[in-house]
Amino acid sequence: MHEEECTAALAGVLELPRIRLLLAHIYYGNRRDLDQGVTCRPCRGTTREGSVGYYDPNHQRIVICCERVRSPEDLEETLAHELVHAYDAGRQLPRSAHPAATAAKTLCRQIACSEIRASLFGQCHGIPSSERRRECVFQSAVRSTRRHCPDAEQAVAAMFEACIARQDPFDASSSTSR
Repeated sequence: MHEEECTAALAGVLELPRIRLLLAHIYYGNRRDLDQGVTCRPCRGTTREGSVGYYDPNHQRIVICCERVRSPEDLEETLAHELVHAYDAGRQLPRSAHPAATAAKTLCRQIACSEIRASLFGQCHGIPSSERRRECVFQSAVRSTRRHCPDAEQAVAAMFEACIARQDPFDASSSTSR
């Protein structure tokens, strides 16, 4: 998509129920996690070339790489994925259960957990078969975690069950989902 087309499509995607729910929980939990909002822009020629989108915690924003977005559905999946990262940035994710885990291993496992959740609620959410959805989540989380951690597959495997079970903010017990 061109930047203008992406921006126009983004306006509609921001009104979709699951996107609105994620945004409501982000703003309810900590507005600063997404202070600079969501934008569409070209990423070609940047360090993010090849990404469809990314959450930038340092600048509290989500960038959708417009040249990689193929459809409004693709935009929705990407935005949901990145919004889960923004949501998770303000919350405590499961840590390694092993007390001797190094700081680097703990960080990799936290990244893996967020990637598992982002894949579950993003690009893999519409897969009807539970087994195929789990496979999609695992493979996607490994690919995304690999950008940050050399032992991505082990980190995802170690965190998979605990993190795929986390349904917040989509579970019925979340205070702002009613």
